[in-house]
Amino acid sequence: MLKFRISFSLIFLICGFLSSWLFSQVKGLNNYNIFWVGLLPGLFFISCILICIYTLKFKVSALNAKKFTTFSFISYSAIFYLTLVSSYIAMFVGVFTGGIGAVLIYFSINSFIIKVEYSVKTIFLLGTVSFLSYFTILMCFSYFLEYETSDEIYTTFAPTFCIWQIVIGLKLTSDLLRIKQKLLS
Repeated sequence: MLKFRISFSLIFLICGFLSSWLFSQVKGLNNYNIFWVGLLPGLFFISCILICIYTLKFKVSALNAKKFTTFSFISYSAIFYLTLVSSYIAMFVGVFTGGIGAVLIYFSINSFIIKVEYSVKTIFLLGTVSFLSYFTILMCFSYFLEYETSDEIYTTFAPTFCIWQIVIGLKLTSDLLRIKQKLLS
C-alpha cells in the first residue's frame, strides 16, 4: 500500500501544481475566460480522484462514474463561481467555499462510488484550513519580507488550488486505501 500512497501523493502534487500554474496564466483574459480557465483545475482534480479509484480497483459502473463526475464538476463550478464573484472579500468567502467543496467531494464519492466514513466537521475544517494556510503564508511574506501582493485575483488565488487539492486529495486517498485494506482482509 506504500506504493499507492507515494503514487497518489505524486498525482495530487502534480495536479495541484498544474492547476495553480494554469490558473495563474489567465492574465489579460476577460472575466468570461477566467471563469472557464478556472474550471479546468476542478476537472483535473476529479480526474485524479477517478484515477485513484480505478487504480485501487473499486467496482464502479460507468453510469455511477458519470454521475460522480457530473455532480462533482457542477459542485466545483458553483463553489468556484461563488468564490470568484466575491472578488476582494474572497478570502473570507473562500474559507467557507473551500470547506463546503471538500464536503461535497466526499458526499459525491459516498453517493456514487463507495461508502466512505467521514466526519463532516473534519473534512470541512481541512478544506477551510487548506484555503487559509496560503493566505497566512502570504500575509507573513508580505509583512516580514515586504513582498507586494498582486491586485489581480488570479495571481493571488492560484496557489490555493495547489494546497487545497493536495490536502483534500491525500485525505481522500488515505480513506480509500483504508477501505481497500478492510475489503482485502
